[in-house]
Amino acid sequence: MSFRSTAALCAAIAALHAAPALAQPAPQPAASPSPEPALGEIGRVVTSDRRDEPLGATSKTTYVVTKADIVRRGFSTVAAALDDVPGIVVTRSGPIGSSATISLRGTGSNRTLVLLDGRPLAGAQIGTLDLGALPTAGVERIEIVEGGGATLYGTGAIGGVINIVTSARNRRDTIASLSTGTFGEHALVIDTPNFAFERRVAGSAFAYPAYGGDPAGVRDDVDLGSTSLRGRTATRLGTLGLSLDAGIVSRHLGVPGPAAFITPNARQDDVDADARASLSRTSARAATTLDLAATRLALVYRDPVAAESFTGAPFAFLNVEARAQASLRNVVQNDGGALVYGLDLARGSDRIDAGDGNPPVHGFAQTALYAQDQVRLSAALRAYAGLRAERDGAQGGALAPSLGGTWSFGDGLALRANASTAFRAPTAVDLYYPGFSNPNLRPERTKNLDFSIDAAHVLGGASLGWFLTAGNDLIVATSSSVENVQRAVIAGLSLDVRTRPFHGFTARVNLSDLYRAQNLTGSEQRLPRRPVLASNVELAYAGTPRAVLASAGIVAHSVGFNPDAFGAAQPFTRVDAYTRLRIAPGTLISLRVYDLGNERYEEVGGFPLPGRSFTLELSTR
Repeated sequence: MSFRSTAALCAAIAALHAAPALAQPAPQPAASPSPEPALGEIGRVVTSDRRDEPLGATSKTTYVVTKADIVRRGFSTVAAALDDVPGIVVTRSGPIGSSATISLRGTGSNRTLVLLDGRPLAGAQIGTLDLGALPTAGVERIEIVEGGGATLYGTGAIGGVINIVTSARNRRDTIASLSTGTFGEHALVIDTPNFAFERRVAGSAFAYPAYGGDPAGVRDDVDLGSTSLRGRTATRLGTLGLSLDAGIVSRHLGVPGPAAFITPNARQDDVDADARASLSRTSARAATTLDLAATRLALVYRDPVAAESFTGAPFAFLNVEARAQASLRNVVQNDGGALVYGLDLARGSDRIDAGDGNPPVHGFAQTALYAQDQVRLSAALRAYAGLRAERDGAQGGALAPSLGGTWSFGDGLALRANASTAFRAPTAVDLYYPGFSNPNLRPERTKNLDFSIDAAHVLGGASLGWFLTAGNDLIVATSSSVENVQRAVIAGLSLDVRTRPFHGFTARVNLSDLYRAQNLTGSEQRLPRRPVLASNVELAYAGTPRAVLASAGIVAHSVGFNPDAFGAAQPFTRVDAYTRLRIAPGTLISLRVYDLGNERYEEVGGFPLPGRSFTLELSTR
């Protein structure tokens, strides 16, 4: 970063903060992973029961990654922001820009429903919904609901729901940052309550040692150029409210294959766009909302040489998914909870190309009715029951009931329990991908059960949970196709413990033990990409509002042996650290180090990661 550009940014930051600041509401108690005081919005969530409610009112296991977390830790993508959430394992195939998959309670990316402001994102049908491609610019928080969410959200929510929320509740400030880092990474981010812009580029070339039978080499075609824009506005006239938002992410990047099967000339261009209009009417006891949304993802992949490709000749293909959806929802409040019911409609089309120049186009559809009622049975017991009836076009229909509740024992001790069924209709990539699909697949159906004990007064808060997913006809990839597994069982334990602040210091430990993830068809074997153990240990410091040392921390992220039919990844521990210094009121300089110990490991077998890297950031928060 040159002295001239640094001075220019400092002047811009000073100008932004010279304007009178609007009064901020007092922070509410947070259930966020953040060790520093969180924003006021954290007291409420919108995903757990598909309505705005206090976090403590839901029976479902819910975590929130806040704007404060994103800014403090420097999370540049949604995948990075999920890395420390209990129950989630993020698996990357390379440096920033590379694809990232997730496993939520052992169910995998294609069984976790990803929403943007409550509506499904495009990409799931064609297998290209990549959380590593979604920037955090314009994201206010990410809500993660673990456990089956099919009653309220439908197909694909077997493991849970991840909702990327862009609407700002209380924030009025502008966040601007300029950063530079190793491997040629540079970024400019401007994030306001109504507009967000990010431009990020990275060369990402790095050398890697011999690992797992693959010889040493150099990745010199993993560069990234990404631009994102998001705008939103909202207005209210009496009981009526209208909100509009739209966004676009455009990327150009290199996509080399595994170290033993490189494609050094492969390039990818993708454009992810969305738009939504939401009209609401509220009264003292009810709120009715109509959402209209459209989303489209287009991905172009080219390899002009393709000497080591599957075809052995140059090729290019275009995959596209577009969908339009409408949702009408009504929430009726009662003394102990609320009745939520509504209608979901979606129509879309997908194109999956294999480079033959004549790809078919397939249509898909969703029609669903749902209802869920939450009631207070006594001063200590709150329960809910729900049912969804959904039809997914030619894939057939399903009924998804759910039942659960919270039993409070007093003194911050509570038992949460949930039982539900869930389902996933086969996607277009399951059914039609040339040479690697199965048109005879049946929909997946599972039964989900989980219990957790929350102890708010143990240290700074602790929870211990157990979960079980038992399914029939689960769709599993093999080395040559995809097939229905007749029976499969996934079971695990989760632990999350935090300390109270002590002179600004806090600590957090979370652990996920996926002790069972078995294919029970024929000879019993473990399902791929489900590591048994994953843990995070964080020690953090948060200074006073005017202290020079604004915050600092160190995080150890560990993942156990990760078996995969395409190449197993060995256990690893990555240590990240950060320090944020206040150089002027409202202006900070941050130094972040990733992979402090320079561990040379792979999160996906055959795809080496770059080792130690640094980022230096100048920002307004």
